Amino acid sequence: VFIVDGSPDESGPLLVKELKGSGYDYKIIFHSRNFGSFTAIRTGLEHASGDQVAAMAADLQEPPELIVEFFSKLQKDEADVVFGQRVGRSDPPLTKFLSRAFWGAYRRLVLPSMPSGGVDIFACNRQVLQAILS
Repeated sequence: VFIVDGSPDESGPLLVKELKGSGYDYKIIFHSRNFGSFTAIRTGLEHASGDQVAAMAADLQEPPELIVEFFSKLQKDEADVVFGQRVGRSDPPLTKFLSRAFWGAYRRLVLPSMPSGGVDIFACNRQVLQAILS
């Protein structure tokens, strides 16, 4: 499931072009505007149909190969949820500052057990997905 979250570039048409005829079972969902990453992830999770699901950003700051590793752990019943936390970022200083401020506030006000930089990529089984969406 690909979510195009009001992207101003040509990523949506590019996805359609590249995936058409690929043989993959996929969905592309277009948001009417940029609703933000949390809404985009939720939209993707709501439309996911597999026994395991994963979410990651399209900026490829995390290697997509991690999803294969995460699914392997889920399929072996080693875990119900697997997540990755980025150790370093290649963001501009202002973006880093704002990210730290956001996640610091999030941890203080919402979920103290959240990793300090948030969760950048995760996978879970269907049971956990249903709990998230309920």
